[in-house]
Formats: sequence, structure tokens, C-alpha cells
Amino acid sequence: MRIGMLLNGSYPADIRVRKEAETLAKNHDIFVLCKKTFEEKSFEIVNGVHVVRKIEYKSLAHEGIIDVLTAINFIHPYFKKETASFIEENNIEALHVHDLPLAKTALKFIEKYNLKSVLDLHENYPAALITWFAWRRNPIIRLKNKLLFGYKRWSNFEKKIIKKYGVLIAVVDEMKQRLINQYGVDENRVVVVPNTEKKEFAQNFDIKTTNYFTGLEDKFIISYVGGFGTS
Repeated sequence: MRIGMLLNGSYPADIRVRKEAETLAKNHDIFVLCKKTFEEKSFEIVNGVHVVRKIEYKSLAHEGIIDVLTAINFIHPYFKKETASFIEENNIEALHVHDLPLAKTALKFIEKYNLKSVLDLHENYPAALITWFAWRRNPIIRLKNKLLFGYKRWSNFEKKIIKKYGVLIAVVDEMKQRLINQYGVDENRVVVVPNTEKKEFAQNFDIKTTNYFTGLEDKFIISYVGGFGTS
């Protein structure tokens, strides 16, 4: 199958998307429509994944403006412009959409071209908005976030849009249960794909071949892999 992915981010920098795409590429033809920075190529094949970079922002401020415009009607203007040609030029049969903000934009093309559909929810997006914007103190920014990026607004949008997708991907079992309990989603429509490292990652922590754990050979070690943010 020829699967198209929509990603409002950089590839292969987005590790979760990269792991999914490379895994799918073992049995399918995978094409990713994503962001392009000045130094990146417009097209290249990365580990069997066809990367099409056509979404360009002039700066972080420009990207922020587009995010605001997208939040008004849940339609991303750049993906709206590029997705049709992406589908037609690559003979896409299924569209795998990464995260909630692109869901409505993608749905228009899924319906137009009668494509199979997957909505990949990287996190509880409505709840994440609360955390992401909690530290902002500028009154104008806080008003903007309250009007366009409030929990209730995006939760209502999530409730409506997920019903229109064939398959939903959740990152953990708890999120799958949230979709089932909160929105009444059929559990058979939700697939859990944990954001875990590949098995090969464990080789980096082999006590016999690394010096990370010198003197700790007899200790029980727990490793955290990830980042930290405001809470």
C-alpha cells in the first residue's frame, strides 16, 4: 500500500514519526509531507521513506501566526494548498495524519479521494494545551490562548473529528481508555503504539561494552529517556 503521512514538523527529526514510518516502510511505500527548513532538501529518501518537504515557515513567529490561523477554523492553509498534489503525484491510498491540529485539513482530502484514514494522536492534545500555555503571562497572549487554544474548544473538536477517522492511534493504553470512556469510541478502532525506543537502543547500555555504569555493576538502574517541560 502507498501510505502518505502529514506531519507539521521536521522529518526525520521527529523520532516517533520516524520510527513509525521506517517500520511501515518494511512492507509499504511511505511518503511524508512535512516542514522544510532553508538547508534541507525538498525531497529525499531516508531509510526507505520518501520525504517531501513543502511546508515552509520564514521564522518561528511566522509559524506561530499560521498556528493561530489554523486554530480559527482548524484548517492549516499550507497543508490545504499542498496535500492534493502530494496525494496525486504519489498515488496515495491511505493518509496517516499526525496529531489533532491537522485532522480537519486532512479529512477534506480523505473524503475527496476516498482514502483509508489514520489519525495518530501523539498526546492528549486538549489537556496538553493547558500545560503548554500555563507559564505565559502576557495578557494579550493569554487572551489569544483562552479564545483559540482552550481545553474545552479543542476537546469538542477532538470529539467530533475522531469519529470520522477509520483508525486512531494512541500512545499509551490510558489514552485509549480515555477515548473509549470520554467519547464512546469503539475499542477496535484504537491501536496503541507506544513511543518506545527500538530494541537496538539497549545495546548502548551494555555494562560490558560501555563505561556509563562503571562502579554500578551490582546496582538496579532505572533510565529515563525523554525531556522536561513546565508543569
